[in-house]
Amino acid sequence: SSGINAEWPLRPGSMPDPNSIVGHVKQIVHRAFWDSVRAGLQQSPPDYEHSLRLIAEIKGILLDLVPAQVQRAKDQINEVMDIELYKQQIENESFNLQGVVKFVVELMLGLCAPARDTTIRSILSQSDPVEVFREVFGALDLMRLDMANYQLRSLRPALLANSVQYEQDKFRSLLANNPATLDRTKMWLASTDKRMRESGQPVSPSTLLNNAFIRVIQEEVDPIPETIAMDISRFITIARELSAVVFSAATILVLQTGVGPALQQDSFANKVSPLFICATDPSVDLSC
Repeated sequence: SSGINAEWPLRPGSMPDPNSIVGHVKQIVHRAFWDSVRAGLQQSPPDYEHSLRLIAEIKGILLDLVPAQVQRAKDQINEVMDIELYKQQIENESFNLQGVVKFVVELMLGLCAPARDTTIRSILSQSDPVEVFREVFGALDLMRLDMANYQLRSLRPALLANSVQYEQDKFRSLLANNPATLDRTKMWLASTDKRMRESGQPVSPSTLLNNAFIRVIQEEVDPIPETIAMDISRFITIARELSAVVFSAATILVLQTGVGPALQQDSFANKVSPLFICATDPSVDLSC
């Protein structure tokens, strides 16, 4: 869906609730790791063991972000971010961590989207090397997300061209392996067919499907049919928009009947407009 729907890009993963057991454990592990990095850097002479591992990981991410055809940039990263060379510099007490950070930030600025420039430039203002590492990894995660979304947008025409055939093939395969997987869909269509016959409506494959999908938009279908489970969020959005249109149309009709010419006044329109804002606000429940 992310590849086909332009309004559904990849987004950062949600963090676990810090008050939950998983969130608490994750916080403890992260804090212990960064404390060990800080403790190593505060030794005299500094212990760069953890820092070198982080730099190696940063190097790998940067190499992944550089387009395959830009070999010169990859060569530069491999040449400058030479971990073995860094180890020799540490032994000779000539290793310059700030210089490494400056190179990484300048390279990130050349690779990132313009919207990320401010975030990445702010890394250089950090004096705590541990915070520098944390912010670098945070910015790299955003850059990888930007790159993934860019690639999805580039591939979208090809995905759209093949999506229908792909879904049909997968559906046939699923149905052949497990015919019982459409029980909820059969219930959905059967109940729609029963309603139509009871109300005297003519039933045909097209009218049955039309009425079944109208039910999904106009009322809550439970359980959700297997065949529309992937798209249920889109149906909910359509239902929300439909409710807003109905609400707005009904409000205008009542106002025209009761108020008439006053509708043309700007002051009256300003007082009524919040009603229409509420009608399109997902946080407002229109069911009442």
